[in-house]
Amino acid sequence: MTRNTFNQISEKILTFGLYRLGHGNSTYIEAVQDVVKAPYKTCREHIKFPESEAVTRAAIETFQDLSNLPNIVGAIEGSHVRIKAPKDSVVDYFSRYQQHDFITQAVVNGQKLFLDFACGFPGTEHA
Repeated sequence: MTRNTFNQISEKILTFGLYRLGHGNSTYIEAVQDVVKAPYKTCREHIKFPESEAVTRAAIETFQDLSNLPNIVGAIEGSHVRIKAPKDSVVDYFSRYQQHDFITQAVVNGQKLFLDFACGFPGTEHA
């Protein structure tokens, strides 16, 4: 799958998720899950941690060029995305920040391409 094809599919999935949300057919978290789940099903074909020593060394060199930090293959970041309290499973989405949210987490390489991403309710990812 080319990046252009992936972008077109992602755009359609996002449109569908927003349509469902706008027409009252789902909650906010369900719309986000629609948007995240579809590309996640195919991401293992395109988003991968280095699988060989040579690829790992190349990733380390790329990151070192960016940051002057040795032996770094990827950078991880997580974020809490605030939401309205869902009607179901309210407790599951209540975080340590005393708000309702879900968590996104991503790992990127030195070329600023995703190696991994995940999304879930508080406690399912570390952020």
